[in-house]
Amino acid sequence: MENIEANYKHLRSAIKATKLVINICLVTMIVFVLSIVTGCSTLDSYNKTKTKTKKYYNRIQEQKKLHSTVKNSFKKSDIKKKNKRFYLFVSEALDNLGKPYHFGGENPRDGFDCSGLIYYCAKKSLNINLPRTSKKIAEMSKPVKKNQLQTGDLLFFNINRNKYSHVGIYLCDDLFIHSPRSGRYVEISSIKKSYWSRKFIAAHRIIK
Repeated sequence: MENIEANYKHLRSAIKATKLVINICLVTMIVFVLSIVTGCSTLDSYNKTKTKTKKYYNRIQEQKKLHSTVKNSFKKSDIKKKNKRFYLFVSEALDNLGKPYHFGGENPRDGFDCSGLIYYCAKKSLNINLPRTSKKIAEMSKPVKKNQLQTGDLLFFNINRNKYSHVGIYLCDDLFIHSPRSGRYVEISSIKKSYWSRKFIAAHRIIK
């Protein structure tokens, strides 16, 4: 009787092991079939994921470096004392660094589009009610020359042949903060980079 029970236990263990092997084989077969159908091997998927992760990591490191540059520049220029309103405006924007782009977004919870970031920061830090689109903001603000840029000025860009379709906040040393596009985040960019340099059309000032 004991031998029968022992054999039964062994049989159950063997059945479980067999089921596990079958499941593994099925999963492997499904992955293999999908890789043939999609034309993408699991190794390709791994490499793509690894590349994306590396790019994301590099972007974070770049943003940390740029943020540090901005903070050091502000400290040297003592902007906090010289012009508190400018400082409050850009500081609010920097506090939202890394928030996701969201079309129509105008708060940290949902994320921001480009004009939504300007709208939110002006409202919260300066109690200024700006229009909700970059074009309308440009219409009610004062143009300034590029060589007269000050911290807190607005930079406007022509994206896809659409004048005043993008806006950011000038920080210092050719750097500005903005919410660029879907899939990206509020970030610091340089107006000296070829893309933004080509797209730049005007600078305006909302703070007197």
